[in-house]
Parts: sequence; C-alpha cells; structure tokens
Amino acid sequence: MRIIRGLKNVLGVIKDTDRKISDRIFVLLTLLAVAAGAAALIGDLITKENIYEIIVLIGTVLFIPVITFICLHKNRIDIAIRLVVLGIVFIILPTIFFFGGGLMGGGVLWFIFAFLYIGLVLSGRWRSVMITLLCLLAFLFYQVGYYHPEYVVNHTRKMFYLDSFLSLILVGGVCFVMVLFQNRIYQEENARAKKETERAEELNRSQNRFFSSMSHEIRTPINSILGLNELILREPDASDEITKDAAGIQGAGKMLLALINDILDFSKIEAGSMD
Repeated sequence: MRIIRGLKNVLGVIKDTDRKISDRIFVLLTLLAVAAGAAALIGDLITKENIYEIIVLIGTVLFIPVITFICLHKNRIDIAIRLVVLGIVFIILPTIFFFGGGLMGGGVLWFIFAFLYIGLVLSGRWRSVMITLLCLLAFLFYQVGYYHPEYVVNHTRKMFYLDSFLSLILVGGVCFVMVLFQNRIYQEENARAKKETERAEELNRSQNRFFSSMSHEIRTPINSILGLNELILREPDASDEITKDAAGIQGAGKMLLALINDILDFSKIEAGSMD
C-alpha cells in the first residue's frame, strides 16, 4: 500500500501545474530512466552481460526511486536532482562504458540521455559544471578506449549489435516521451498565461468602468455645491466672512472637479475611447 501511495504522490507531482517545470520534468525523467534501466537490466540478464554492469543497474533501479521518494517527502527535490545527476555521471556511465564494451556497446548512447537529463533538470552553475564534467569524462573515456583498450571489457559482434540496439530503443523512447511532455507543459503554460491575460484585461475594463461611473456620480453633487456656492457669492448683502468662506469653497470645489475630470480622462484613455 505504501508503494502504491508513493507512486500516486509521484504522479501527482508530475501533474501539479503549481510546481516548477524542472521539478516535474525531473520526476518524469527519473521514472523513465528507472523503467529504461529495468528494461536494460532484463536485457543484460538475458544476454548474460558483465556482472558489474548488472550490479550497477540493479542499484540504479532500486536506489534512485528511494532517493526520489525520500526527497519528495521532505520537500528537498533539489537534493534528489543533484544526487541522481552525480550518480549518473560518476557511477552509471563509467560502469556502462568500461564493462559494457566501450565504443562496441550501447554505453555511448546513454551519454545522450545524460546530456538530455542534465540539460532539463539542472539550472545555473550546477548545469554548467556538470555539462563540462560530462564532456571531459566522455573525452577521457574515448582516450582510454583508444590508447588502453585492455581496460574495457570487449563485446562480441553479436553482443555489440544486441546491446546497441536495445540502448538505441530505450534512449530514443525516453527522448520521445520527454519531447511530448515538454510540448504538453508549454501548451499548459501558454493556456494559463492566456487565461491570466484575459482575466487581467477584464479586471482592467471593470476598473475603468468603475472609475468612469464614479467620476460621473461624484461630479454631479460637486457641480450642485459649486452652483449653490455661486449663488452665495452673488448675494449683495453677504458679509465679508461669508464671501471669503464661499470663495474658499469655490476654489476647493473647482480643484476637486479638475481631479475628477482627470480620472475620467485617464479611464477613457485606458478604455481606448480617447487619445
């Protein structure tokens, strides 16, 4: 039951649009890598591949999901990403290359998967460093395979064709699924962005309607106040104090009316009905 619950949690992370895209890609790509590793393990057992490569594949299939589940539970997926990348670069790839026939095996194709994996799940300095290390390791492996072929476990011609074909299918399948998933994520993000833009535009239109209505409603009583105040100013027998207060009311009222007119003008400009 715990395994099923954990699997549901992992699938929930993949479908959770509120999570970072890199986290969702990491979880999906890790599941694909584990599935590909399991398929490669079955193929190695059938073809009786080197025992060291089989042991590493068993460890990969067992420990990578455990690390991923633990880090997801503790909400430290960044640690899981780095641990898995380090394991791929410094454990899995060297083992597949040196115990899987070198250039006469399918290990070279898994370098393509490693480049894809690092490029999708890492970012910033970590991505630059790991890509550089992966390039250096590939160069080193080729040098060792060329100048010291005795360090590489050779494959027979039949084993080479079987291993390379299986690796081609697995790596190609992983890349194919990842491209589909990437396209789906981008479509979801574009749809969300479009929806948010429509909501923002509707909010802006509602705001403009509110300001326009408010401006009209406020101008009416202000004009009434100014009109009545004008009658006071025209009274011939009004005292100086009353006249002074009425003049102050007139100045403040006209200033307030100018502000209201500016608000109304801005709302018209934003609505596109005024240049």
